[in-house]
Amino acid sequence: MSHALRLAHRSAHVIGPVERLGQRSELRHRVRSRVRPVVESRPLYTTAHGQQVGECDGDTYRAQAIHRRLPVFRRYSIVSHAILLGPMGGIVSSTPTWGCSLQNIVCFVSDFGLSDGFVGVCHAVIASACPQASVVDLSHGVPPFDIRKGAAVAATGVFQLPEAIHLVVVDPGVGGGRMDICIVTHRGTKLVGPDNGVLIPAAERAGGIAEAYSIDPAKVDFKAPLATFHARDVLAPAAAALACGVEPASLGQRLDAAVLEPGPFGQCRLEGTSCIGEVVDIDHFGSIRLNVTEREIEQIGSPSELEFGFGHVLIDVPMGTTFASVPNGEPVALFDSSGWLTLALNSASAAERYGVEPGASAHVGLRNHISARS
Repeated sequence: MSHALRLAHRSAHVIGPVERLGQRSELRHRVRSRVRPVVESRPLYTTAHGQQVGECDGDTYRAQAIHRRLPVFRRYSIVSHAILLGPMGGIVSSTPTWGCSLQNIVCFVSDFGLSDGFVGVCHAVIASACPQASVVDLSHGVPPFDIRKGAAVAATGVFQLPEAIHLVVVDPGVGGGRMDICIVTHRGTKLVGPDNGVLIPAAERAGGIAEAYSIDPAKVDFKAPLATFHARDVLAPAAAALACGVEPASLGQRLDAAVLEPGPFGQCRLEGTSCIGEVVDIDHFGSIRLNVTEREIEQIGSPSELEFGFGHVLIDVPMGTTFASVPNGEPVALFDSSGWLTLALNSASAAERYGVEPGASAHVGLRNHISARS
C-alpha cells in the first residue's frame, strides 16, 4: 500500500463532504488521480507558518486545484503534513492546516453604496479565496469619490480594530495609473487600498508605515484586472491573501514610503498650550471630529474646559465623558469612539450650529488662551 494511502486510512479528521469508499481499489484510484507530491519549483508565497509554496519534504502533499480559475494563493492556502481529496471533493487530512493567521478579519470601507452589487461581489471574491476570513462592513456610505471621508472612516476603524486587515476602496482614479498598495504599520496593522492617500491617516494612527508594497495583479489572480474594478480583481483578492496568512512581501515589490501619495489630512501640532489642527470629519449626528488625540490634550494640561477656534468663531466648551454630560442643546468636548477630540451638542448638530465643514482649520487650547493670542 502506498504511503499516501496509508495516511488516508489512518486519518481520523475529515473536512468537507467525504464519502466512505467501499473498496480499497477505488480509494487507491482516488488518491492516485487527485493527489500528488508537491515538487513544483514555483515558490509563489510564504504562508503564515513559514512554509514556501513549491518546497516540501518527501512526506508532504498538497491538494491539486479543482477550480483552476481560483486565485493562485487560494490553490495553495491549504497546507498540512498530508492532504488528500475525498471522492466528493472534500478534504481528508491527518493534520490539516488552513494557512490561518490571527488577522483573518477584513474590515471593508468603500464609497460603493448598497444599491449596486459591488460590495457583494467583493465579499464573494474574499469568501471563495479565503473561506476562513470574516468580512466586517465598516461603511459603504462614504460619499462617492470622497477620499477624506474614506480616510477618516478607515482611521476610525484602525483605532478600534488594529489587529484586523483593512480594505479601503475610495478610488476615483481607478485604472488611471495609480498603484494598488499594501501597507504594514509599526504596530502590525495591514492596510490594502489604492495609492491616493486614503490609507495614510489610518497608517499613522497605527504607529506609522513600517513597510509598503505595490500589489502585482499577477500575484493574486490569473487574469488581468478590469480597469474599472480593481476592488474586485486586485484589492479584495490581496486582502483575502493576507487573511489566509500570505506574507505582504509576496504581493509585489517593496516601496519607499516617501513615494506614496500623502493623506488628505495629517496630525495636529502643538504650539505652547494650543493644538493646531483641522476638522477631520463630521459624523452622522453632526459632531465635529478634530485630528487631536488624548495625548495632545494631556500635554496642554488636561483642562476641564477648552476653547475651540474655527476662524473667527470662538467657543468655550466643558470637557465631558458623554453627550449627556451637558443639558440638551449644549456643547461638550469629549473623546468619542473614533479616539479623536470631538465637539458635540447634546441631541443636536454642532456642525450646523457653528457652520463648520471637514477640512476647516481649528485651534484648541486652554480657555481664553486662543482669544488672547488673536
